[in-house]
Amino acid sequence: MKRTFAAAAVLLVSGLASAQGTGWYGGVSVGQASVDLDNVSRDIAAEVEDMGIPVVSASEDDSHMVYKLFLGYKYNPNFAIEAGYADLGKYDAKVVGDVFGESLDVRGEVKSKAVFIDAVGILPLTPEFSMFGKVGAAYARTKAHASATFMGFRESDSESDSEYVPKAGFGAEYALTKTVALRAEYERYFDVGDEDKTGESDVDFWSVGLKFGF
Repeated sequence: MKRTFAAAAVLLVSGLASAQGTGWYGGVSVGQASVDLDNVSRDIAAEVEDMGIPVVSASEDDSHMVYKLFLGYKYNPNFAIEAGYADLGKYDAKVVGDVFGESLDVRGEVKSKAVFIDAVGILPLTPEFSMFGKVGAAYARTKAHASATFMGFRESDSESDSEYVPKAGFGAEYALTKTVALRAEYERYFDVGDEDKTGESDVDFWSVGLKFGF
């Protein structure tokens, strides 16, 4: 009986460990991203006031639901390479001014997305649980759109920027089955966008997801 229990324990541990074994894997994560807008709404409000227009309100939304898809190859228990696509979210700023009782509505919207590649260092703590850190690069595309509406008339303008940016992150992973693991992580994309055209900001990306071994 003891041998039976021992054999079952060995099979269980080896099965869970294989979820963290070498080879190909992929997955999907969802979460929340935020940016440092450097008080974009404040800057827009200042420009509106410089034109002699009183500002009624100013607001900004600097966080958004996001997702990413990733594919990786684990070379050994301590190192992997990952690549994928990330939606970095949409961020808004709004300012309302008053012109002789009529509202001047000024809005700005910024969207970013990226493809990335990371080198991942892994620290197994138990057969099921491990922690990891990553450094890499992303090719980020950012689009900015601004508009002003007054008495039914509307003017708008758009800018875009594409560039390579550095990124880094860390997280933890827990093997649920032989081929499925739960992952939680934090990543930062540095200097996304162009300061003069779309605005520039770091993007903080918090997510949870599932990893599937092939």
